[in-house]
Amino acid sequence: MQHIEIAVYRARPGMRARMHELSQSRLPILRRLGYVTDRSEQRWSDQRTMIETLEWSADNSERAMHHPDFRALSVRMAEVADITLVSDLAAAEALTHQGK
Repeated sequence: MQHIEIAVYRARPGMRARMHELSQSRLPILRRLGYVTDRSEQRWSDQRTMIETLEWSADNSERAMHHPDFRALSVRMAEVADITLVSDLAAAEALTHQGK
């Protein structure tokens, strides 16, 4: 079953160029491996923030995290950017409203 995951990447100070360089490899790797559909995309919302929408084919998000090519790229991205999944934001929002 396909599912969509949205992540926000915010480049750390002085790391925007490196983040942009690394981000150019993410979708091609995932597509080559057959893990995401062609509807997956990346968009820059400002000079330091990229929004990535991945439509995972089947349950491949977990498989991608264990693939050496994608795993290595993810580690490098984490060195240059703060990463937040939109689902984590929604969960945090729900927790703050419990009991109100």
